Amino acid sequence: MESNGWSFQTSGNSSYPGPTLNSGIHGASRPVFFAHPSDPLVKLTSCSYGGLGCTDYNRATFEGTSFHVPQGASPFPNTDGHFTVIETDTGIEYDFWEAAINWSNDTMTATNGGEVNAVTGSGYPGQSQGAEASQNPLLAGLVRPSEVLAAQSTGQIDHAVTLEVGCVQAISPPVWPSSNPGSDSPCNNSSGPHFGTLLKLNWTDTQIKASGAYPWEQGYMYAMAHYGAYIVDTNGGGDNTMHVNAQAFNSWTDFGLADQWSVVDPMITGGTGGSSPILQSNVVIPISSLVVVDPCVQQHACP
Repeated sequence: MESNGWSFQTSGNSSYPGPTLNSGIHGASRPVFFAHPSDPLVKLTSCSYGGLGCTDYNRATFEGTSFHVPQGASPFPNTDGHFTVIETDTGIEYDFWEAAINWSNDTMTATNGGEVNAVTGSGYPGQSQGAEASQNPLLAGLVRPSEVLAAQSTGQIDHAVTLEVGCVQAISPPVWPSSNPGSDSPCNNSSGPHFGTLLKLNWTDTQIKASGAYPWEQGYMYAMAHYGAYIVDTNGGGDNTMHVNAQAFNSWTDFGLADQWSVVDPMITGGTGGSSPILQSNVVIPISSLVVVDPCVQQHACP
């Protein structure tokens, strides 16, 4: 990764050389909606990718299932069409890829998806066909605006994050917790990480605090140093940039509410403001400071 010039997405502005977070592109393309029993029931009428389609933890299809969706919620407006709904009364999380909703008859279609429980589940999808390319749940690891705002005060984000990267190489069996052994965008000469690879920032808390990074960026550094960053998708561009996945703007704007990234942006140091804010950091996170964690560590199964 280092020899091939990989880096975190930057703004291209010499004043802000570190990672950026844009609420409208790449990793910030995963809307999350919270449904209540009073919300409309929407029926999944079609989902048939790869012979599995939309499956739960036990590989059973849930095509034909109806579940609650807030009126007006929509998939992210790009070709991936990611879409996540969590039923607040059951904790069930429905994730989809290439989703489309027809609100005239309360039906939806998708290319594939997964069903897990965000409250009682392990976060590991078994052998189900998940909506992330790695076949993991979409909600796992997503950074939300409220967390970035909190990190402005605490310098911490207290969970692992997930990444889109330029390419991955195939490996069988897959790297835990991914259940996809494939290569969505193959790396040249089979040189690169895999779906499920966990990267750790090999810095101490003292190094993070001494880095001079904005407090919210220290939050990202803290998350990557304490919990790591899982590779779950590719950006399809082959541009060797890595993007931290974040909750998409239409999680709020679909209901006429303000994009919460726009709300947070003027409240932290290092934002640009405007209708499509970019949170710009001032300290590079070097690829040379990342290490690959053996999957046995997070499985508590090392010899």
